[in-house]
Amino acid sequence: MLHIRNHHSALALFCGTLLVLLAACTATSTVTTATPIGTVAGSTPTAASDTPTSVPATCAALLSGAGPASGGPSFSDLPFPADSVSTGLTPVHSGTGSYTVSTFAVCSSGTSAAAVRSFYVTNLGANAWATDPTLPFDGAFQQPCGDPYCWQKGANPVARRLLGLESVTDRGNNVVTYQWRVFVPPPAGTCNVADMTTGGNSFGNGGPDDGFQYPPVTSYNDFGGAAGSHGYRMCSAGNASTIAAFLKNSIGKGGWKVLSSSPTGVHAQKPNPSDPTFCYTVDVFTGSHGANTGEWDINFHIPAAMCV
Repeated sequence: MLHIRNHHSALALFCGTLLVLLAACTATSTVTTATPIGTVAGSTPTAASDTPTSVPATCAALLSGAGPASGGPSFSDLPFPADSVSTGLTPVHSGTGSYTVSTFAVCSSGTSAAAVRSFYVTNLGANAWATDPTLPFDGAFQQPCGDPYCWQKGANPVARRLLGLESVTDRGNNVVTYQWRVFVPPPAGTCNVADMTTGGNSFGNGGPDDGFQYPPVTSYNDFGGAAGSHGYRMCSAGNASTIAAFLKNSIGKGGWKVLSSSPTGVHAQKPNPSDPTFCYTVDVFTGSHGANTGEWDINFHIPAAMCV
């Protein structure tokens, strides 16, 4: 019995020692947390910012490749604010008997949109540029400009240059961008000078009849009225087909009803306001003057017949 008791005592001592060791391990263990890459242990990670850094506007960035401000060879008298650069001309429209229309972009530093507009109102007016309410955006037909920033300069239709200021925009950092649309008139039509010795110049909405427009660079000789009609000898930029095509469009827009047309003529009518059952008529004839391709005739007739 003594032997068994000693064995039990040894076993109890061993188990007690094991419990003490387990308790000690539990008391001294720690949990290690992984530290995110790129942070210092013990510090609080910072969230990455997704707000872009604002870069001040500059003309170099907005108009890459721009050079000293210039209106090109036909607009060397167009002024620019200090510290301005511009692109080259971009063709928009050209053709026989039409204005050559181009645009170019400009960037000016150290200014504002309001100051740019004021600069041109002052400086163009002081240099013989007059405001113009219409421009031939399609190269031929005059249309409303839409604002006071359109100008014309020239003593006669052949020399009459046009321009329009567009899209003036503040870009921040006192930088302004804008666009010029410029119009160079076509060469005068080929006409017999002897046929054009009287009368006056006709351009824009002018001419023998104010109800419709005439082709670019038009002049005329008034033959006077006879036997219920009034005839004019005309000279316009372009040729027989371009002149007739322009007039077909223009006469139709001017309140006349085009009854017939061809590559060399137009016939149209318009009701008499005092008796709408009778109509005025107009006849256009182009291409009947041989080598004088810009010369043509127009005849207006009194309302002697009923409208068609």
